[in-house]
Amino acid sequence: ALDSLNESIADDNVGANVFTLGDRTGSSDNYDGKLDEVRIETVERSADWIKLCYETQKDGAQVVVTTVDIVEFLPLTIVRNATDEAAGTDTCMLYTDNWTMVFREAAGSGGGIAWLSDSLPGTKTNQIANNLFSIQAGGSNSYAVAGAITLLDSTGFSARVRQTIEVASHEYVIDYTVHGSGKIFVRVSTQAGGGYDPPSGLEFRIGSSAGSSTNYKEDASAGSCDYILHSNEA
Repeated sequence: ALDSLNESIADDNVGANVFTLGDRTGSSDNYDGKLDEVRIETVERSADWIKLCYETQKDGAQVVVTTVDIVEFLPLTIVRNATDEAAGTDTCMLYTDNWTMVFREAAGSGGGIAWLSDSLPGTKTNQIANNLFSIQAGGSNSYAVAGAITLLDSTGFSARVRQTIEVASHEYVIDYTVHGSGKIFVRVSTQAGGGYDPPSGLEFRIGSSAGSSTNYKEDASAGSCDYILHSNEA
């Protein structure tokens, strides 16, 4: 397991391989997502090789980022409400002129990303589901337990929110990187003394339902699209 992604390769010497993300081999609820790149090799790459291939080094030079998309750098406003920290009901609201997203600590009512809407800040018009991303492990779901929400940093155009939560007696750290464009990147990590293989496997779910599909719809609403992290016109 690497960053809470279960990876398995089974080779029967006739070319049949299995690569599974988010669940155990043979399950009907495999991770239904997209990856930009997957690399499987027997030789571990050096840190210098990774840096050369994946980092752009501009020593002492200014880097200018341009975009033709007017919403790519929408200013992001962050409001943290910690008035009832003892009850675990802290909230953290992120919003632009185009959308509103709220993170909550409370259990059973949207822990993590509580809701996302295309309405004005603080309102739930066209709200899209509850708990847009959750972990299912050992027969338990992160949606049903309380966690801790921490705002790690913000640039004014992006923010990082960390959710620390315990599922089936095992602690997970979920980092959400949210951009003013509306794009959301989710990273799950965990530490275990040895191999971690929870009963019933490990799943990452988009939406609080048990379905493993992801829908994309520009004008999504709670009634028309239960599983969505990001919608765009493409």
